[in-house]
Amino acid sequence: MCIRDSGYNKKTLLVNLTNGKISVKEESEELYRKLLGGEGIGTWYLYKLVDPKIDPLSPDNALIISVGPLTGTPVPFASRYNANFKSPLTGIYGVSQCGGFFPHNFKHAGYDTLIITGRSERPVYLWIDEGRVEIRKADHLWGKDAFETEEMVKEELGDKRRIFIASIGQAGENLVRYASIQNEKWHAAGRTGPGAVMGSKKLKAIAVRGSGKIEIYDPDGLKEFLNQLYKDVRENPSTRTYHDYGTHAATNLVQKLGVYPTKYWHRGTFDKYYNINSDALQSKIFVRNDPCFNCPVACGRYVRIKEGRYTGLESVPDYEGFYALGSLCEVDDINMVTVAHYLCDKYGMDTITAGNCIAFAMDLYEKGILKSDIPIKFGDPEIIIKLIEMIAFRRGIGDLLAEGTREMERRLEVEGYAVHMKGLEPAGYDVRGLKGVALAYSVSARGACHMRASFYDFELKGLIDRFSYEEKKAELLKDREDWIAVMDSLVLCRFCRAVLNWDKTRKMINYVTGFNLSDKEVKLIGERIVNLSRLFNVGVGVRRKDDYPAKRFLTEPLPDGPSKGHIIDRDKYDKMLDRYYEIRGWDREGIPRKEKLKELDIEELKEEC
Repeated sequence: MCIRDSGYNKKTLLVNLTNGKISVKEESEELYRKLLGGEGIGTWYLYKLVDPKIDPLSPDNALIISVGPLTGTPVPFASRYNANFKSPLTGIYGVSQCGGFFPHNFKHAGYDTLIITGRSERPVYLWIDEGRVEIRKADHLWGKDAFETEEMVKEELGDKRRIFIASIGQAGENLVRYASIQNEKWHAAGRTGPGAVMGSKKLKAIAVRGSGKIEIYDPDGLKEFLNQLYKDVRENPSTRTYHDYGTHAATNLVQKLGVYPTKYWHRGTFDKYYNINSDALQSKIFVRNDPCFNCPVACGRYVRIKEGRYTGLESVPDYEGFYALGSLCEVDDINMVTVAHYLCDKYGMDTITAGNCIAFAMDLYEKGILKSDIPIKFGDPEIIIKLIEMIAFRRGIGDLLAEGTREMERRLEVEGYAVHMKGLEPAGYDVRGLKGVALAYSVSARGACHMRASFYDFELKGLIDRFSYEEKKAELLKDREDWIAVMDSLVLCRFCRAVLNWDKTRKMINYVTGFNLSDKEVKLIGERIVNLSRLFNVGVGVRRKDDYPAKRFLTEPLPDGPSKGHIIDRDKYDKMLDRYYEIRGWDREGIPRKEKLKELDIEELKEEC
């Protein structure tokens, strides 16, 4: 069997920006069988190439962009890329993913993985044209926002229809530690700061154009499988909800359960939630669905402001941005929250961390801890707009907010007050009312991440008791993390999880690659990737002490709503964590045991920790 005819290009593109050297490495079938692609390959190369002790903004960091065997095939949900790096925000394992049309075209340009190392002396951009690669000057692009950069590169290259751009805005240039990479304007690889890594390398953009063919091992088997999959998508309530309301559908549910983060995590309900929920969006600003390439769900909500001074402004906001820039800041003006989301995309920064930094500043200003020449008050949308610009350009107090909440906490000497896990601010679900999510956030390799396991599915939907510390939540989380790691290596959108499971995932892999993997082998791939990310973090110095919820979740009860009075009980949480380590095969400090690494065929890495 020729692997080149089974979902892979079998090529890794290596670009050293220090010396301008461009080379191509042929990958082995063994590597793909062990790690698939996407996050698996990215995590492997991160571990092998990047010293965990380096400064994330130094030339020694690597930016590893990878797609998977399903990218560029007829499989829906698969136009996504994975980015790995050492995070400038958290200082540990960095990973972020993004959809749109860029990943599909990168794959068709002839590569599975792009590894960027070093640092250019002057601004540059990378041009990948049907396999041909060139480093081009970008002095004229430096200082432009992500939207302007995209249009200027397309015009310069003379093709506005078939070229797709991943770029950074001013936030990335100015090394905002949670800067994002943007493609097709609204699609953002935002979490943990990949845009800052690009900025540190003086890499303004990556342009791709690709039309190469991707072969399928068993096209007839895949076609039959996909016919049923599309039927399942049409009939599944979850995928229908994402299609009809987008991610904003979560607003009513988290409000109902009392886990809607409000006023910088001091409350679990927002009195004016109905002004920024999915119903408000649909009735006031919705224009149409905005899908990624070959996606039948089309969760994106393309919106347009219809009144006021921002009339005509268009954006594609999501729930996480609306929670962080809305309820967390006690702002219920849907137009202004949309503007804030738009500006984060334009300047290129993660909406979740940006909103948390602003809300944290509001909280500290209210308490008299943070001094500022401008009032930073809860409920003021105008100050949010102003602060986003100040953060992007590191002006005034924006220079502090550009560092993230953990560093804000350190500099202002308010230890234990910022809400983060491992330096990453949480998504829009308050874990005091979701005990399993507390564990998922805390042990996640990249910090307080809802995407590493999507564990909120089980507790928000009432499939398990959300207040319980038992019900085999550790076992459930371990299995879910392993499965999601496989999905992120294929690379699949998280919103297909309602119509997939382990068995269907395995079948798709085998139809496309011909690997004929067993259930056990696929599960070992997921477990292997989770352990590789943990090994990188162990090298940084992560131990058990880092696998706990934010201090305020352990000590400050929710004051209102259906989750009123709840905190995370330290003793009960410890038992969950002990059980999680046990079934993971990690020791009491959270370090993978040699026996586990041998089982996963990565035992040689133990000595390098």
